[in-house]
Amino acid sequence: MRQSVKGRLLICAAEILVQQAHYARALQLAETADRLALQYADASLKGEAQTMLGLVRSLQQAPDLALTHQQRAAPLLMQSGDRRRYANLLLHMGKSYEQLHQWDKALDLQGEALRLFTELGDGWGSTISWTALGSVYYGAGKLEQALACHPWRKGPMHQQSNLRRWERSPGLPMAKVTRKLHSTIANGRGC
Repeated sequence: MRQSVKGRLLICAAEILVQQAHYARALQLAETADRLALQYADASLKGEAQTMLGLVRSLQQAPDLALTHQQRAAPLLMQSGDRRRYANLLLHMGKSYEQLHQWDKALDLQGEALRLFTELGDGWGSTISWTALGSVYYGAGKLEQALACHPWRKGPMHQQSNLRRWERSPGLPMAKVTRKLHSTIANGRGC
């Protein structure tokens, strides 16, 4: 079996383990794939392995370690020309910056991921990107902007010219934000 195929199978197995919250084992498989990529000089596999390592570290609440892997993966995935994987990486990097409360970096990365997914016609990726944008706004305490990522918000979100283009478009469900806003209003605290 070609080593790159073996490495990609390891990444696929790691993805399944991540979905089952078996992070330690997923990390082991991604590290093995990373070693194979280095051994056989497979830059694309190296990018995928570093992306998976970053994802697992982020899920383990280690955003600094996650960013180390994600920043290694970025140029490799960009060189590979796989825009969907690159957009996915940007989404994960945005989440890592969100965990570090670096809201501007998180917004920039989530917005760029949204732009790429939209260009690719990837509805699922766009949906996840809108949700991620809402999550960053929510974490930053910007409930109005977070709510604007909800699908029932039609038309331009803001008229201010200094806001990013993706902040002026309708988005996806943000049930948590909606509940928080309703709770805030119900308790008489306003927004």
